[in-house]
Parts: sequence; C-alpha cells; structure tokens
Amino acid sequence: TIAALRAAMRRWGLTELVLTPKQQLRIAPVSLSDSQQVRLERRYPGHRIRADQQVLTVPLPKPAPEDLIAWAARVLGEVFGRR
Repeated sequence: TIAALRAAMRRWGLTELVLTPKQQLRIAPVSLSDSQQVRLERRYPGHRIRADQQVLTVPLPKPAPEDLIAWAARVLGEVFGRR
C-alpha cells in the first residue's frame, strides 16, 4: 500500500520517489554502500546514480508492471532493505 511505502521511505531517509516521463523511478536522497551498488548492477541494469545530486534512477521494466506501487516497494526493499 502507499502508506507502507511511505513508512519504508521514512525508515530509509528517502524523501522523493517519482515515476518520470522517461519511465524511470527516481529516488532521492541516496547514499549507497559498495554492496548496494553491486546489487543494483546485478538487479537493475541501466540504473544511474548521480552522487553529486544524491539521485538514483531505475528504469521501469518492460513490459511495465501492473502494480507500480508494489514494484517500487520491491525496488526499495532490494536496494535499501539490507543496509
């Protein structure tokens, strides 16, 4: 649910979670450990990290998932859940 997603974002210190017009999930602010970056490389090829702006973008899979909230929650859990 959206409430659970917001609670997870607060827990991980995230304030921005947006689906961009370019079909990417934008997450901010992010500060990733080396292991989190390796996990991103493996799970989400095509992602981008802009360290200077503390922004992570993850491309939407093709075909796009029907439940975007669940997909976004899964991305956050896979990236930030094992800090």
